[in-house]
Amino acid sequence: MPSAQVTTWSVLENKLATKANLLRRKIAVESVCCCFYGVSEEELNHMFFYYRLIWLVWNLCHAWLGISSVHYK
Repeated sequence: MPSAQVTTWSVLENKLATKANLLRRKIAVESVCCCFYGVSEEELNHMFFYYRLIWLVWNLCHAWLGISSVHYK
């Protein structure tokens, strides 16, 4: 469970090592573009909320927890 807590904290504080965050920290990255689609910058909102696959994962988590959610996509 500690790794889930650390990941959650990293996401909430925008500390996750996305390409955009690495570049802001002056760490060399080949490209800040998303490796899956190559169109958008790889940052937290993009990674956790805009991928179709991620929406499926969130839906499964909500169903497992018995939470109804609103879909805007």
